[in-house]
Amino acid sequence: TLLSCAIIDIDKFKNINDTYGHDIGDLAIKQIPKILEKHLGSNSLISRMGGEEFCILTKDLEINELKDLYEKIRADFENQTLKINDLNLKYTVSIGLTKDFNEDFDDMIKKADDALYQAKETGRNKVIIHDN
Repeated sequence: TLLSCAIIDIDKFKNINDTYGHDIGDLAIKQIPKILEKHLGSNSLISRMGGEEFCILTKDLEINELKDLYEKIRADFENQTLKINDLNLKYTVSIGLTKDFNEDFDDMIKKADDALYQAKETGRNKVIIHDN
């Protein structure tokens, strides 16, 4: 079985909370599983890791299929506008992805997290795949 792990995180989330308040931040977080569920099938498991970070395990997809899938998810966030009363909120996400399952699940999460960090450090709003 092919297994992949992705970590998705809202870009500049602190800025959303500081600018619009935590209630708006919560609504932005609640949008994440809605968009993920639109793209992911029954071969995926979505879990909130805390804050605005989610972990997704997916099985049976090759790396090129994964890249396409997560690029569509990333673009969906970029192109959406969350309408809340008079506010039109736009935000992006960064995604770290790995297929490396060497020692254990914690190691896989760390690799996806490293890829996420790289996405944030190199400009945000992108998908980075961890490769050995």
